Amino acid sequence: MKIRHFATLMLMAGSLALAGCGDSGGTQAETFVDEMNRIADAVEQVNSEEDARGVAHLIADAQKNMEEASKSLEGMSEAKKAMALAAHAQDMQKAQMRLATAMSKLATRDQDALRIISDEMGKMPRLD
Repeated sequence: MKIRHFATLMLMAGSLALAGCGDSGGTQAETFVDEMNRIADAVEQVNSEEDARGVAHLIADAQKNMEEASKSLEGMSEAKKAMALAAHAQDMQKAQMRLATAMSKLATRDQDALRIISDEMGKMPRLD
């Protein structure tokens, strides 16, 4: 059950990253990469449930930034989105892996803190 929940969270993070390609896509893709790295930085520093609650607030803030970037993509063609994704794919993949690694390490240290963070990440919309 925990593995399935964790996998779902990682897929949502990936979906958010994939949606983050815009204008020529650069700015939006960079926003998603930056926010995922910001979340990973914070998760890596969690040592208590109190820390996890702080990260939950950071995730909510990151979500707002990601949603703003996503809104700017709505009128863009699928071809432009795909080109932007290709241009930033390596950075997005690194950010996703970093976040996944941070969550995995937290899962081995503190299940309660992981649950707090996972609950907040679960509020993020799926962007396909």
